[in-house]
Amino acid sequence: MAALRQFSSLAKYTIKTSSGSFVTVGGDGSVSLGSTPSVFTCEKQATSIAFRAPDGLNYLTVGADGKLAANDNGLGPNTTYTPGAVSGGHSLQSPSNSQFVSANGSTLEANKTSVSPTETFVFTKQQ
Repeated sequence: MAALRQFSSLAKYTIKTSSGSFVTVGGDGSVSLGSTPSVFTCEKQATSIAFRAPDGLNYLTVGADGKLAANDNGLGPNTTYTPGAVSGGHSLQSPSNSQFVSANGSTLEANKTSVSPTETFVFTKQQ
């Protein structure tokens, strides 16, 4: 749980992939990777973290297809993540399917069973 201590509840973070792309939320709740960062609000739970999207309502959510979107406003297994400290940043594991969140082209998906650079994210706290 050492990785969990690295996050502050209600602090705002940008999320960047190991390849330098930012996690961005569109107006429709879609999540993509690009050059413009969205700012997420971290909500720390007992053993996990959730990230509220810039709209202030919805959480970063793992859909039934494993793809991430920002379209669920309730806390649960598909909107919380177990962080892990890895070389170069943190991994995020989804309790809903036990898979790691992975950068896949221009999208994020919870579909990997192990951590490599594509499952490594850098969280930058905003002032």
